[in-house]
Amino acid sequence: MTNALLQRIASPAGAALRDHWRHAALVSLVGAAGLAVLIPIGSLTNRERPGGTALALDDIPAPNAEVTWTAWARAPTAIRHEALGDLFTLLVIVGWATLATAAVVILTRALAHTGERAPEFGIRRAVGASRYDILSGLLVEALAVAIVLLVLGVVAGLVVTEQAVNAWPSAVESTRFAPWLEVLAAAAAVIVGWLTALRFARQRHLLHPRDPSVSLRIPAAQLGLAIAILTAGALVLERGRALTAVAVTSAPPGATLLALDTGELAIPERARQYGDLLARLDADADVATASLTAPGAVLRLGTVDYIVTDCGNCYSTSVAIPWHSLLAVHHFASPDTFAAQDITILNGRGFTAEDRLGNRRVAVVNRHLATRHFESSGAVGRDLYLRTESWDDLRTGLWGKPYTVVGVVDDHRSPALGGALQPREAVYLSALQHPPARAQLLVEPRTLGTIAHRQRIARAARQVLGPRSAVHAAVSVDHVLTREGRVLAWFGTGFGIAGLTALLIAIVGVFSTTTVWVRSQAYELDLRRALGATRIRTAAFVLIRAAGMALGGVALGALTFAVVLRKPLVASVPNLPLWAPDILLPLAALLVGTALLAATRAVAHVLSEPPAARLR
Repeated sequence: MTNALLQRIASPAGAALRDHWRHAALVSLVGAAGLAVLIPIGSLTNRERPGGTALALDDIPAPNAEVTWTAWARAPTAIRHEALGDLFTLLVIVGWATLATAAVVILTRALAHTGERAPEFGIRRAVGASRYDILSGLLVEALAVAIVLLVLGVVAGLVVTEQAVNAWPSAVESTRFAPWLEVLAAAAAVIVGWLTALRFARQRHLLHPRDPSVSLRIPAAQLGLAIAILTAGALVLERGRALTAVAVTSAPPGATLLALDTGELAIPERARQYGDLLARLDADADVATASLTAPGAVLRLGTVDYIVTDCGNCYSTSVAIPWHSLLAVHHFASPDTFAAQDITILNGRGFTAEDRLGNRRVAVVNRHLATRHFESSGAVGRDLYLRTESWDDLRTGLWGKPYTVVGVVDDHRSPALGGALQPREAVYLSALQHPPARAQLLVEPRTLGTIAHRQRIARAARQVLGPRSAVHAAVSVDHVLTREGRVLAWFGTGFGIAGLTALLIAIVGVFSTTTVWVRSQAYELDLRRALGATRIRTAAFVLIRAAGMALGGVALGALTFAVVLRKPLVASVPNLPLWAPDILLPLAALLVGTALLAATRAVAHVLSEPPAARLR
């Protein structure tokens, strides 16, 4: 019984795999490629953590300044985690889209291959094989191909996962390897694709099998998806490289970045020690600038919270609104901060050593805030208030003391991950009036800084701040910016790998789908030739449609990126360009050439036979 079963099912399945090994190998490689892209993404998913990812970022400590934040306040760490989660979620969607592209290619490839097996099924039915035997044999074939696919995909996925973990510039939580859903999806695509041949096991289809038909919209959609993903990857990678280039070219050479922590030191004593430290560094002949800020200022990240501006005679739809309540990003700055960060003062002045605790409260705003929320952009001399818990505060005036705007500076958006989530409005507070318990001290030397110079700055900070404060190891500014650039470059590389894989898979789909489409048009092509059309005109009829399919895929890819992908990317990655012509234009030429090659290959086979052979 067992031998008979093997003879009826296993032996024909093995023979079919030997005869059609190229098709089986191509299906295995396509599915393994899609699986290899998705497995690393699934392994780095951790739904128990904020953002749903095992990737972590370096925390930016809260400054703990003497500022009462509202319930809507968002610290830089929370903003970065949100951007990280949004970007990773988009990467998950892209990974599943790549696997879906592979599944569609497997199905279209199987559809193109099924017609070739009709004679095989006819012979087997003629010698007594039942449809059950043919079904069982197809299942055995599909399982064998699926096993090869899964082995290749899982091994490649593990290798890519290890490389991705090693390339991530920060910590990675424990990864999980349980790609059951991904494996089931890939295996199901193979099994369903293989079973499409079953319809040729019917008796009426054995002698005159009909070529299946398929729409050219399928490869156009596949190409469009690949182009959209590749464009996203190229732009994000470019932003990461640009940030790294900024770190190398524009960071102050030899600048030292110290992390200060005064702990439970009283606020007046903390303010006095910060003032003494800045005065000592200002008197140092080797120091060009000494900037005291809150953590994250080098990346231009701050706490986002509400402020209220005394706008003046401001109107909205003919209604006077003298008080504007808005979200703004809060930064802490010292007298040298604007010079150290290359921020231009447009009007008024920056902070001075007199803007310290106990004196009149002052603030500096950026141009965007001054233009939109002060009468005639006249922010200098007007007041603003921190925090407003509700609109009742607007009537009762429970905001506390006002801050007088003393200067307006140019707009500077954060280039770091999450910088796009911060509002454009920015307000700068004096670090000597609101001395943060955790601060960053950026010291730029007049000459090229050395390790000895950094150590001397650290010793001076410890001497002034005293034993109750901690001064952490100094790092360079370019190190911080380069590390942040590597975060964006990691995501850009991830999108790029997924897009390149989807593109290669889509190219395979173009050949398969074009072959099926030309075969389904064979009767019409032969009819045109019988009515007098030349081979050149018949071939041009096919090639023009194939080129239109490729150009439609390019247009669909650009539209998909602009409508679907660009908005979530812009929300996480700042300063993202509108599009990438250096990627789109070469891809358009490549895809048109690929489509023409596939169509030429398919139509040459049709034109090699006389029209009467099919029309009869």
